[in-house]
Parts: sequence; structure tokens; C-alpha cells
Amino acid sequence: MSITIVSKNNEKTFNNLNVINIGTTQNCHFKLSLDYQILISLQKNENGKWYVVNSLKSNKILFKGQPVTNYLEIGNMCKLMIADSDEYVGIKINETVSSSNLKENTIEKKQTAQIVRRIDNKKTIKMIQEEDLTEQDIQ
Repeated sequence: MSITIVSKNNEKTFNNLNVINIGTTQNCHFKLSLDYQILISLQKNENGKWYVVNSLKSNKILFKGQPVTNYLEIGNMCKLMIADSDEYVGIKINETVSSSNLKENTIEKKQTAQIVRRIDNKKTIKMIQEEDLTEQDIQ
């Protein structure tokens, strides 16, 4: 998993972190140059969802023109504007699946497909998608 944070003058990529601090304070992974203090924490929750947390409760962190009061659930991309400045924070989350997990998922799907075939002896669209079609299948 990699997370890319961009701002007006900076870009940085982080790998395999579940919390990234963005802002003007000393403990930030990604520093912003502003005349006032803000702290945005990007956090992955135990449910696997990503949240932007306005740690200092600043009214200057905006999403779609509205202040982020406490936290905001985000998908794989998000752009935050900083009020009264031309600064912004862009967040891009790239969650990659390891090859071992991908292989296990593929094996699991094929086993499920075989079980379905044994019960009703018919091929479903999902099963056909995972194997080659023969002339008999098409007819």
C-alpha cells in the first residue's frame, strides 16, 4: 500500500503506514507552510476505511468548500483546501493486493465454482468467466 500526499509545493509517497500526520506541527510526516497551526491525521480504521481527522479542530480545513469539523471518511482520492490560502492537500491511496493473497483468492473462487457445478450440473456466467468455452458450452 502506498499513499501519495501532494501540496502546492511538495509531494511525498509513504509506504505501509496506517497513520500519516499532515500539517504545521513538529510531529508531522508531511509539513505545510502556513502562518497558523493545523494538523490533519490520515488514519486507516480497523474496518479498513480511511479517514481524514481534523485533530486541532481548525475551521480552515475545507472539503468541497465546507469545513471538516471532526473527521471525513474518504475513498482512494481526496483534495482538501486550506481556507485563506492557496495551499491544498491532495491524498491518493493505492492499496495493492499482494501476489500471495491474489493467488489464494483465485483458488478460492475456482473451488467455489466447482462446488456450484456439482450441485446443479450447470455452468453459471461467473464460472464460464474463469475457464475456456467449448462449442458445447456455447450451444
